[in-house]
Amino acid sequence: MASLVDLTAQIRILVGSPSTTELPDATLQSLLTVEALEWLNRRRPSKTLASFTTVNEQQDYDAKPAAAYRVTEVFWMGGGYDLFSPSMRFLPSSMDVDDRIAGFSAVDNPALVQVVYKHVEQYKRNFAGQGWETENGLIRLEPRPGETGDYVYFFYTHPRWAVVTTVPAEYVEGLKKMAAVRCLDFLFIKRGTVRAGKQFVGGGGANEDVVRKRYLEEAESAIPAVANPFHHG
Repeated sequence: MASLVDLTAQIRILVGSPSTTELPDATLQSLLTVEALEWLNRRRPSKTLASFTTVNEQQDYDAKPAAAYRVTEVFWMGGGYDLFSPSMRFLPSSMDVDDRIAGFSAVDNPALVQVVYKHVEQYKRNFAGQGWETENGLIRLEPRPGETGDYVYFFYTHPRWAVVTTVPAEYVEGLKKMAAVRCLDFLFIKRGTVRAGKQFVGGGGANEDVVRKRYLEEAESAIPAVANPFHHG
């Protein structure tokens, strides 16, 4: 992976080599390390399994991790059923760490996730109910739990990379093209007036808009969004 300095120089060339006065390095790096990286993380998120226990008659739970994008599936069962014990014999848990499976990623370890999910599907008939993420980020169970201590398990997606220098080589070109798109957005606004989202007057012109659209297509082609193969909602 190239250094941040190298990536900054390469992206500056992609957008026409504007001066550091017009496009400061700090701005360019922010567009790369925050906006473009967020775009990549959402197209290639990690997927993790977590759990909590029910409270009698409580339907909504604030159990979604702060860094999570979204909860993709929820399933739960009675606390007296011994397949999914508190130590999660069949599923990984932060309370019962197994280096081979705890904190797994659906992208890094697809075969492992398939095995885990096979257990989920196989025993789904034994689950007490299901759930989903509400608009305000809570996990809602259906039906309403009738007792305290049932085990609820949920998959959630979250960012895979915290810094651009850890992004694998196969994603770097797409990342750079998306950073270039964000830089051109910045330059369009700075150089001219954007009207109706399409018409540019002043310094921002049609040629730059064409380049921006091409970079966007190339970024999306290089890193297609991955559908969630484990979501049945």
